[in-house]
Amino acid sequence: MMCYKCSVIILILSSLCTIISVTWNHVVDLYGNTTLDFPPTFPVKKEALIKKHSTHVFPMGLITTTLSLFGVIMFLYEIRSLKVQRKLNAQHASKKVMNGP
Repeated sequence: MMCYKCSVIILILSSLCTIISVTWNHVVDLYGNTTLDFPPTFPVKKEALIKKHSTHVFPMGLITTTLSLFGVIMFLYEIRSLKVQRKLNAQHASKKVMNGP
């Protein structure tokens, strides 16, 4: 149970870091200040990147965040299922004790 709870926290923090970094880079690129530095002999010039307003980084970051949050939901569902199962097992054990062998 503790591992599931730790996994939920790690996935939430990971999702938060991913969405912040991808959004920050996307906003910076929209304002013309790309965060990438290339050597002078690199075939793609920095100006070409500044003029390009649609990249695949932002949508991929959103997909990554969405999938991480989906993992969080799955872990939370599993935690809830284990709690319900533990409660049912305890009720079943108490009925056995009351009814005898």
